[in-house]
Order: sequence, then structure tokens, then C-alpha cells
Amino acid sequence: VHVFIESDPASIMDRWSTAAGMESFFVEMMRITDPGGGEREMQQHAAPGDKFTWRWHNGRALTGSYLDSGSTNEVRFTFGECTVSVRAQECRNGSLLRLRQSGIPDDDNSRMHIHVNCRAAWVYFLTVLKTLLEHGIDCRDRSRQTGGVFSTYFDPAAVGVSFD
Repeated sequence: VHVFIESDPASIMDRWSTAAGMESFFVEMMRITDPGGGEREMQQHAAPGDKFTWRWHNGRALTGSYLDSGSTNEVRFTFGECTVSVRAQECRNGSLLRLRQSGIPDDDNSRMHIHVNCRAAWVYFLTVLKTLLEHGIDCRDRSRQTGGVFSTYFDPAAVGVSFD
């Protein structure tokens, strides 16, 4: 997935490599710990080998680790059984961001619930990041009931809506 953002690569990468940055557009809560178990400060950049725990506004949670975050234009981390790589390069009056998720198993369930579900979520969160960096607006749905509408797991009946 690619998105153009009117911001410099370093500012974009700060959002992906710090707990404060991730909480600004992606998750409700994030904690990063170093290999010795010490918690990093909210603005402190993650380092390769650091572990993270995060929770989205809809209550879903995930743990993983940073594989690379030492450069100013790329961050890589585990994402369930997958790996996510985020790169930003200068382009015109901003940056072109590329997000690549790899290691998705090739079976029917994974194609739907990892490939399709994650792609929809990445488009949503990259839009949130773009809106935040360009306009200062955080447009996330923070509701526990409807905050996961971008997900293939969301059931409208859970909030009393039926599309007949």
C-alpha cells in the first residue's frame, strides 16, 4: 500500500517507531520494552529487538517485536505471524510512504482474514496518518462498538443495524 503525505520522512518514521507516535494515529495504547525488560519512554525510538504491546480502540490487542527501526526511512516489526515494513522517501513536497506486509500464509482463511482484513485496516490507518500529519486531525473511530468497522470481523448486527 502506498500513500503520499505532505511531511518529511523523519516525521513519518517517528510516528511508527515511538509509542507516542503509534498512539497518535494507530493504537489506543502502546508500550515498548527493551531486551532487558525496561520500558522505553513514550517519545523514545524503538530499537531492533525491542518488544511491544498495543491495543486498538476496539479492544483487540497484539504483542510483537521491532526488527529494524534504526534508520530514518524504514521501520520493520512483527505483526502476528507476518512482518510489516514501512518506508518513506522524499517525493515532491512531501514523502511517499510504502507499507508492505509479508509472510501471509497462502490458504483461504488467511487470504480473507489476514490479506483482505489487514489491507482494509492499513488503508484506514494510513488515511488517519495522512490526515493527522497534513491537517492535525485525528479521524479515528474510538468507539469499542464501531471502532472496528474497517475489519472483516465487524458485524453490523452487533450494533443493531441490518442491511436488508
